[in-house]
Amino acid sequence: MNMPDLARACPKLHSTDSWPYSVHMVTNHPRSVTEATAHAVAAEMRWRGISTLALAGRTGISRTTLTRRMRTGEFTVPELERIALSLGMRPSELLRSAEERQRRS
Repeated sequence: MNMPDLARACPKLHSTDSWPYSVHMVTNHPRSVTEATAHAVAAEMRWRGISTLALAGRTGISRTTLTRRMRTGEFTVPELERIALSLGMRPSELLRSAEERQRRS
């Protein structure tokens, strides 16, 4: 999935000039959206019984970086793509899950 597909799937997703290396969520409460993204990833990991170490190995993201991203919710687009695919879902499904979590909070 490329950036235009992600942007259509999650209209609150906005890339910076340095795309694909960084992503910022555009909303009135950006922290809650990033937290919701991290919570969505964690929930999918728990549901599938996948540890942080296992997901790091599947995605090629170091365990330290993945742990930091899970704490901050500040994932890059390529990281979200790799995480979603490693969890057996499309990136748009993962972002939709995060958006639903943010709405509920």
